[in-house]
Amino acid sequence: MPRSFLFPIETEERRHLRAYRRRLDEQLAVRIVHRRTGLVMLTERMDEELRRVARLARQRFSVATALLAAFDPVRPLNQGYAFVQTPAGKTLTRAAQLHVGDDIQVKFIDGTAESRVKSVLANKEVI
Repeated sequence: MPRSFLFPIETEERRHLRAYRRRLDEQLAVRIVHRRTGLVMLTERMDEELRRVARLARQRFSVATALLAAFDPVRPLNQGYAFVQTPAGKTLTRAAQLHVGDDIQVKFIDGTAESRVKSVLANKEVI
């Protein structure tokens, strides 16, 4: 007996199943395209956000570096200034803090000199 007689090749039910499968495949393809598009958009947004965060981090780093440079205690020493301290380490900023005979330390960029005050001449105008 021929096989087509026992199992008809194209039944109405099979046609419906094939049509249904085709619709499902098409819907799946559309969903995949939409999801892929969504992923691309999310990836672009994420990349943009990462660039923004990196730019902000570079700006913050630049500001922090500038602040550190501005407040670097060695900077004035490189410009020819010196720090004057007591032997105990207290920084002296005014001539009025000194008395004849005081021991002081003068810190330069390349070392320290120990001195004794011989005289104190204070300016009348203080900046």
